Amino acid sequence: MVPAGMTMKKRPLTTAFKAVVFSLMGMSAILPGCRVGGYSTPEKENERLRAQVNSLQAQIGSVTSERDELKVKLENATQLGEAAEALPIAVEIEIDALSALAPVDRSKPATSATIRLTPLDGRHRFVPVTGAVTIRIVRESAAPPPATKSAPSTIPPTILGERTITAEQLRDAFRSGVWGSHYSVEVPFSEPLARPLTPGEQVTVSLDLKESWSKRELHAQRVIEPR
Repeated sequence: MVPAGMTMKKRPLTTAFKAVVFSLMGMSAILPGCRVGGYSTPEKENERLRAQVNSLQAQIGSVTSERDELKVKLENATQLGEAAEALPIAVEIEIDALSALAPVDRSKPATSATIRLTPLDGRHRFVPVTGAVTIRIVRESAAPPPATKSAPSTIPPTILGERTITAEQLRDAFRSGVWGSHYSVEVPFSEPLARPLTPGEQVTVSLDLKESWSKRELHAQRVIEPR
């Protein structure tokens, strides 16, 4: 008790006491977000693992492409001679995501498809090729989403259009611009395709390239509608 008429003098906080207070304040701000392993939330840990998986998949794809390129060079070492080591060779071909039905206006029936082909070397870079290309456009049943238990639809496959071009025509189809280098091939349809597609339908492009000098065959496939 403090006697009447007297006041208690406030003691100044010591430096050590202040340090303890500030430390406790800092810990209270940090602890709510802490967990084992140093990551603030399980979501961030999942993001890190997903990024790591994507990185490893990209590395595996790169090593596989380089292996395929080396295999082709070894098989054709006599023809290539000393240039084999530095010469880029196509080991895969992709159907570009910009491939689409035409006209672009989806309220109108599609009468053709513009297909962009991108040959890639062992380092996953564009490389020119020579050879005959066959492109087939098919309207078919779409696979149900993996997360559902829906049965696939039973729409019979229909060939909308098919075209084979020669090595000389493929050379003329080369394009290069802001969207990169590629080959662009127009495939007309035998009859117009009504759009939009009915549920459960899709348009799939398949491609076969037979190289002129190595006689190898490269294949690709992609769904271009619906997007």
